Amino acid sequence: MKHLPKTRRLTILTRLVLTGILLFFVAACATVTPEPGNLADRATVPTAAPQTPSDLTLPNPVAEAVLQDASSRSKLPREQLQIAGTQQQSWPDGCLGLAEPETFCPQIVVSGWKVTVQGKEKSFVYRTDNTGSLVKLEK
Repeated sequence: MKHLPKTRRLTILTRLVLTGILLFFVAACATVTPEPGNLADRATVPTAAPQTPSDLTLPNPVAEAVLQDASSRSKLPREQLQIAGTQQQSWPDGCLGLAEPETFCPQIVVSGWKVTVQGKEKSFVYRTDNTGSLVKLEK
């Protein structure tokens, strides 16, 4: 680095520091594990098809978030919608594998759910995180 101009050395050094900070925060976010929730936060959601052993109980906040979104998209009351299937998933990034062009997606694996909601004439397939705070419709 002695042979590089001073401004070039500062640019490289700045980039290294910023990269280190970014890696620190990504590692910190990836290693945070949520506390086990109150068992009251989990409820068995009725499904049209029996769940396989790999399908565990869908957390109630996830079910509520998915049903709310499906209700607003379909213009149907929530009573006319039902969860037809659930499956635990690990998504490849913070966009749940559904990145839009020119959208930044954190490159961390996100554990969550694939949830199918059945309405009168249409079904919706959603991808979520484990808490229901991130809900995306597959298109």
